[in-house]
Amino acid sequence: MSRAGLGGPAGTQFWLISVPLEGRSQQAAWAALKDKTEQEAELATSYRFNVPELRVGTLDSLLALSDDLAKICAFAENVTNQIGRQLQELTDGEPLSIEGMPVESALTRFLWDEAKYPVRSHLRETVEKISTHISKMEDALKGRAADYNGLKGQLTQLSRRAQGSLLVRDLAQIVTQEHVVESENLTTLIVVVNKYSQQEWIDCYETLSQFVVPRSTKKLIEQGDYALYTVVVFRRVADEFRSEARAKGFQVRDYTHDPEATVTRETEEGALREGVSTKEQALLVWCRTSYVEAFTSWVHLSAVRVFSESIMRFGLPPQFLAALVRPQPKMDKRLRTALSALFAGRDAHHWTAAEDTAAMGVGALSAEDLHPYVSLTLNIVGTGA
Repeated sequence: MSRAGLGGPAGTQFWLISVPLEGRSQQAAWAALKDKTEQEAELATSYRFNVPELRVGTLDSLLALSDDLAKICAFAENVTNQIGRQLQELTDGEPLSIEGMPVESALTRFLWDEAKYPVRSHLRETVEKISTHISKMEDALKGRAADYNGLKGQLTQLSRRAQGSLLVRDLAQIVTQEHVVESENLTTLIVVVNKYSQQEWIDCYETLSQFVVPRSTKKLIEQGDYALYTVVVFRRVADEFRSEARAKGFQVRDYTHDPEATVTRETEEGALREGVSTKEQALLVWCRTSYVEAFTSWVHLSAVRVFSESIMRFGLPPQFLAALVRPQPKMDKRLRTALSALFAGRDAHHWTAAEDTAAMGVGALSAEDLHPYVSLTLNIVGTGA
């Protein structure tokens, strides 16, 4: 099966199909489709899909456009997906919508935007106009998301330093001026001790080197598997003490008490939080607007594609009915069988979506990939389905 459309692990699947009229009116073909898929058996829910009579041009130009349309539709799908995923990430999974309307409703109520895409324009011109617009949205998303994620990453790194284990945590939030003794001859070392080795530390720290101030160790905090202690030593033995402590399994953290640096870090974190909030809000507003534009652009491309494929499949003048079919769960095979039986008329050569051909190779197509009607599969994510 094709994976064209707004692919994703969760959402709603529609088939955008085009069936030959074969002498029937569109209303008669529509009644037959509804009766077969909804009345005789609850296989699907179907909706009319309004495709205007677009400007065809030559057969050669239509064939060339058909080859490109599969790639361009996949590109539009990917960009729409990216924007949708970013929007849901920013809104904690809020269902996506189109101008306040559920996405499924926006799809089933699709109307061609004549003001933006005049039906008398060449199809190639319309497709390239949409493709260019989507390309610009992709570039904008990359830039905006990179700025936001860059700041968010810096803030996350600061938060990890503030909340990590005592082996890596920023000590400025724990050690204060009252905890340190610094003079010409004395210095305070900050030592990380396994919580199960605290008694060993207390018993041996005075003997790790000469010139350790007796009874100078103090416990500042215990967190997780570690405790943090201070100890006062003469400066000239500080390196020797570090080496001997390491040999015993105690880690002396590098630390210099600097009140100004602490203020600077707090200021930096505050600025980062404000920057992240500003970027997040701007990205959210952009995503809400751009998702609508990307989605509607993608649906217009799908309309062009189903029209062009129908002309090549059924000929001129346009004699087909386009519809959206939403399969019921686990009814895909039965629905395919019913549709094939209904529209396997005298000219019903099997047809397969172009992206199926490209993905599997013409020689690899199996019977389940061939249909006597045009069929595109649209998977709409972020619908809460």
